[in-house]
Amino acid sequence: MNYREAARAAWPFAALGGLVLGSALQLQQALLWPWPGYAVLLGTGLLGLSAIIALRARWIRFVLAFALLCGAGLGVGLAGVRACAFVALVQHPVNRFNY
Repeated sequence: MNYREAARAAWPFAALGGLVLGSALQLQQALLWPWPGYAVLLGTGLLGLSAIIALRARWIRFVLAFALLCGAGLGVGLAGVRACAFVALVQHPVNRFNY
């Protein structure tokens, strides 16, 4: 296995590292953004990772950095949307049980 094949096989691990990094970054936020901002980051991360899969890019270092960045966007988006959902339940607990 040469360097290119090893780097092509490593991009999912870079994306997972970015996912953890993005979740940690979102947990450090003092205030939540509106949920559409997190949804945009989530969609951008998914779009970028699907582009890596579809295009099978030839620039290995770029692919690893791009996978890390897309994973971080995915992590921020997932953690943010989840946090917004929890805040919505806490602010309106009656809607949860449909009384």
